[in-house]
Amino acid sequence: MKVIIGFVFVISSFLNAQTIGVVDFMKVEPENTQAYMEVEKMWKNIHQTRLKKGLIKFWGLYGIMFSGANNEYNYVTVTHYNSMKDFDNSYSNEINQEAFSGKSQREINRMMDKTGPSRTLVRSQPFNLLSRTETSPSEPSSILLVNFMTVEPGGNSDYVDLEREIYKDVHEESVKQGGRSGWSVWGKIGGDLTSRQFVTVDSYSSWDQIDQESSFGDLFKKVHPDKNMEEVSDKTIKSRILEKREIWRLIDSVKPSN
Repeated sequence: MKVIIGFVFVISSFLNAQTIGVVDFMKVEPENTQAYMEVEKMWKNIHQTRLKKGLIKFWGLYGIMFSGANNEYNYVTVTHYNSMKDFDNSYSNEINQEAFSGKSQREINRMMDKTGPSRTLVRSQPFNLLSRTETSPSEPSSILLVNFMTVEPGGNSDYVDLEREIYKDVHEESVKQGGRSGWSVWGKIGGDLTSRQFVTVDSYSSWDQIDQESSFGDLFKKVHPDKNMEEVSDKTIKSRILEKREIWRLIDSVKPSN
């Protein structure tokens, strides 16, 4: 109970100006890949309608790179909302009918019925945006390095403070130098709050951008000349466990027009 209360306290302190990111983790068998891509193309019409109505801010489909047959999931979709209220009220028959204008309800139902057989929805997990820094690119970042963090009971606030007060400045400097397109840290809302409660996302426009990014040490020294990097590193290691790192490649997206 203490774990949950402490985590909710950290998350609730950021809920006033929130962005909710919902990740749907999908398992697609190789023989269903084409059918799944066609299904997501169909759903893209719905997401475009939701965006037009202000119900979502972004939707993206990503493939998990280097995932094998034994991986729990190999695709994810990410949807950004302004609030949990928008998340709870973002689908309706009216939206479907607008997205597929000219089609009968029976035709729409037949299209929707193709969703389940094309993939397994492993789980759906909402996250709250805790901090971010990014450019304003014309296109979403094509490569995401996604880091899953576990924080021990009672350590949530210390971990989030490190990300916001130390590491955000480092990532912001990298963005200014063109070394990356963005960085963000997210906290789970609901679900299993005993492990992988936080996720950080390093965003890049290309593999070349990753290769050209300045070293972390150089960035750290520039933005924190008065701090000892080894001491900060030790504190960071004690604050969380890096459980897993994945590379997500953007396949398709829906975003506001610039």
